[in-house]
Amino acid sequence: MEDKIEELLPFYVLGTLTVDEREHFEAYLQTNPEAREWVKQMTLVTTALPRYADRVDASPHVKKVLMERVQEHSRAKQLPAEKLGFIERLRRLFVPKGGNMVLPAMVVLSLVIAIASLAWALLMVNRASALNQEITNLQEKLASQEQLINNLQEQLVNEQQVIALISAPGTETFDITGTDLQPQARGRLFVKPNSQTGSLVLSGLTPLETGSVYQLWLIQGDLPVAAGVFTVDAQGQATLQLQAVQAISSYDALGVSVEPEGGSQQPTGDIVIFSALSKDA
Repeated sequence: MEDKIEELLPFYVLGTLTVDEREHFEAYLQTNPEAREWVKQMTLVTTALPRYADRVDASPHVKKVLMERVQEHSRAKQLPAEKLGFIERLRRLFVPKGGNMVLPAMVVLSLVIAIASLAWALLMVNRASALNQEITNLQEKLASQEQLINNLQEQLVNEQQVIALISAPGTETFDITGTDLQPQARGRLFVKPNSQTGSLVLSGLTPLETGSVYQLWLIQGDLPVAAGVFTVDAQGQATLQLQAVQAISSYDALGVSVEPEGGSQQPTGDIVIFSALSKDA
């Protein structure tokens, strides 16, 4: 706030400004959100505080002094209100000519102090709350970025392993195709002869809703052996590293089914990929 305008704030809330001062102050409020917030909070306190204050009856002496002050005020020539400084306003509002502080003046001064203190406290609470929310949002964004980086790093490692395997002499390649449920699904399995590890590159699979995953099966005869669960990206792609208990090329087929998150002991959902493990010519 501007220094001189700031002096008018408590008088504006108490309704003691002149017409010109009030118009000037309200014009300032239109361009200053912080000042409007102060006025709002101080007005709430001004409205609520009288409900909780005990009634105090002035003594006969106080009444006499006040009446004398009123009569003197009507006779004396007063300075225009707009020429009075902040300290002079307080003195004339709270202290009679004799210099004795009267009880109502003390009540009003306490009220002004309470309004300013509570408004400041409420403003600080609001600012702290907004700052805490901003910190929470930044932490969530940071966690999301860290997860994205981890996923990209894992994808890079998988792709590097696929490249190394493709380049190795004697690597066997098996074509993988989708079933009628997802005919667009396809991929390739790369394994070394008699190796229990391999790399599987898939594409064209439909991204699943939360709570479902794809599960990979290596099938020997009528026995499916679970070989891991996975999800695909928005383009339906995934690169996987396989680990089996025997040579991968010794299995008869490879399949993929849709299962609940965490996987299943046996296939329970739709079979979206099923391919015999026969060597490419």
